[in-house]
Amino acid sequence: MIPNPYPGLFVVFEGCDGGGKSTIRGMVMDVILRDFAIKSRGMGLSGNIISLNTTRRLNTQDIVLVKEPGKDRPIGAKIYEELFKSDGLHNTDPVGFQSWYALDSKQNLRENIIPALRASRIVLADRFRHSLVLSAKSQGDIERLMATNQMIIGEDFIWPDVTFIFEVDAKKAIERLKKKGVALDEFEKEDHINRTVGMYRLLGDVYKNKGIVYINNSEDDPNIALDKVMSILGPILSKRGFIFDPRAAI
Repeated sequence: MIPNPYPGLFVVFEGCDGGGKSTIRGMVMDVILRDFAIKSRGMGLSGNIISLNTTRRLNTQDIVLVKEPGKDRPIGAKIYEELFKSDGLHNTDPVGFQSWYALDSKQNLRENIIPALRASRIVLADRFRHSLVLSAKSQGDIERLMATNQMIIGEDFIWPDVTFIFEVDAKKAIERLKKKGVALDEFEKEDHINRTVGMYRLLGDVYKNKGIVYINNSEDDPNIALDKVMSILGPILSKRGFIFDPRAAI
C-alpha cells in the first residue's frame, strides 16, 4: 500500500455495522457541499487554463461515493450472497473469503477511486480494506490478510488520506440495525461486533501514522460524531486546496 499520490482526497468511513458510518458519511457530504468551495479556472484567449481568482461551491460531481463490497460489481455481489449462507466461506474459510473482498476492492480502485482522485475529486468510501479485521482474530491474522490484499491489489493499493473508524457498543449497534429492518448476518451478532471493535483497535496499533482516527458514535444524536469528524477533516480539506467559505459564489 502506498500513500495517495493523486491531487484528490480519499476519505474512508469504517466500523461495525450499526456504528453509524453510512449516516455520518452522508452528513459529511452535505457539509462539504454547503460550506466548501474551490478556486475556479477558466480559458484564456489563447486557450490556456488561467486562474480567475474566483471561487465556486463544490457540487455533487466533485464528490464520488463508493462502497465496499459493491453489489454492482460481480465479486461484490457474490460476497453478499455468501454472507447469508450458514455454510458460506465466511465460516468455512474466512481468510480465503477475504481474497474476494480484495478482488472487489481492486476493481473499485481501478474503475472508481483512482480515476476520481486523478481528477482532483473527493472520494468518500463506505468501507475499504480496513474491513479485513472482520475475519481476523489476532495481530498475525491482520498482518497476513493485509499481505494477501497487497498481493492481489498490487500497485493500485492506495491508502486513504484519513480513515474514520466509528466505535459503538454492540447492543446499540444491533438496536440501530433492527430499527432499520436489517436482516442480521454472522458479522452482526453481539459477540462478533465486540471482537471486531477490538480488531479495529489492533489495526491502528499495527499501522500507526496511517491516518486512522477513532470516533465514538454511541450518542443518539449523530451531529456529535459529525462535529468530531469535521474538526479533523476540515483542516485536511483546506490543505488540499478546498476553501471553507459558506458564502462562496455559486
